[in-house]
Amino acid sequence: MKIQRLIEEIPTIEQMKKSSYEIYQDFKCVFCYKKKEDFHHVWTCRHNRKILKQIIKRTIDKLIRLLKEYGATVDENKILTDINKFDIFFPKFRKDKFNFIDLIKGIFPKQLYDYIEKLEVIGKKNIVSLGTELLQYVMDETKQHIWLPRCEKLKIIEKRHGITEKDKKKSDSNVGKEKQEDILQRPINLFGRYEDLEGVKEYILFGKEILDFTVVVNRVGKI
Repeated sequence: MKIQRLIEEIPTIEQMKKSSYEIYQDFKCVFCYKKKEDFHHVWTCRHNRKILKQIIKRTIDKLIRLLKEYGATVDENKILTDINKFDIFFPKFRKDKFNFIDLIKGIFPKQLYDYIEKLEVIGKKNIVSLGTELLQYVMDETKQHIWLPRCEKLKIIEKRHGITEKDKKKSDSNVGKEKQEDILQRPINLFGRYEDLEGVKEYILFGKEILDFTVVVNRVGKI
């Protein structure tokens, strides 16, 4: 699931259309029934806005707790004032800025990394460990409160339409060409969005899970 999130290929309706278009061609978001359900919409659907705001608040609280656990003597009010200015914690998202969706994807922004480093009480190794814990927290929270409820809702809708697991495993006659084009475009899409992957090799962490990793990047343009 971590790799799928990073490359925005969790099984949303739009993603599933690539392999089962004939089944899902008329499906929209399972909550609002109006918008296409792509990776971004799953988290920002109006149905989930209040939930996501609560997750963002809890994530900020978690960050402060982690700073204390890793030995930082922090002025909590100052920290709150500072990090609430960061784009990643804004409730509204701009695609040209780092936002909370990037944390959901498993990306730890350099803006936050540099801020923690300037506290001068946490070593680089501990910053990476802290970042990994924070990203895992975001993943767990968004999975429990947004993704899993969405999957349960989809199951109900599929059952209502008589869609079985066997149906979903059938090959789709419209898939081949679309999938090939998507694969060819993927490098362009990824490299067009991010540049200057500072220390990406250093920050690939192999822990209990083989593909459990953190990526620290700069957003293209001004942060």
